[in-house]
Amino acid sequence: IYEGCQSDNLCEREFIMVNELHDLNLLEGILDKVQGAFLKTPTSKEQRFAISQLQGMVAEKRKIIADFEKEFENDN
Repeated sequence: IYEGCQSDNLCEREFIMVNELHDLNLLEGILDKVQGAFLKTPTSKEQRFAISQLQGMVAEKRKIIADFEKEFENDN
């Protein structure tokens, strides 16, 4: 059992969510910088594809976090 936790499962899920939130913040920061840089110059197909992929990753992380929050609310 993790120190200070009532169950391994709960602590593991919380640890995973911390990582998901960290990843989301990192991806959003990268996306903001990339979009800002691309606004100043014309974008190629490859650049638009990269932005699209980053947006998809951000959306996926947001969904994971939202699903976790709904599950957490249902547990309480």
